[in-house]
Amino acid sequence: MKRLIVFIFILLITPFILHSPVSASGLSNPLKFDTVWGLLAAFLPIVAIVIGISLIGYLMYGAYLWMSSADKPDQLAAAQKTLANAVIGFALFGVMLGLFFFLSYILDINWSTLISTP
Repeated sequence: MKRLIVFIFILLITPFILHSPVSASGLSNPLKFDTVWGLLAAFLPIVAIVIGISLIGYLMYGAYLWMSSADKPDQLAAAQKTLANAVIGFALFGVMLGLFFFLSYILDINWSTLISTP
């Protein structure tokens, strides 16, 4: 199974690594990006939104566990652990976005120009 996943990943990523806007058969690229950076620029906002919504849901789940613990120390401990993990997740998410934008600034990458518009 692991080999299949690696094979599919290599198969999907190869056209972007080759950085060729025209495929070997002479057809034009139907995607809006030609490089790995363009792929990252297209999918990073989607990934950030999904992570943000997931973290908010996890935080709300921890709050629900806390409210429904009602004198059950084991459930209260689980709720506190869930809330702590959600806060750590928010902090790591913020660090990830900060590092991404810092590296973009250092490497002088303009993400809006990497996605071509039709």
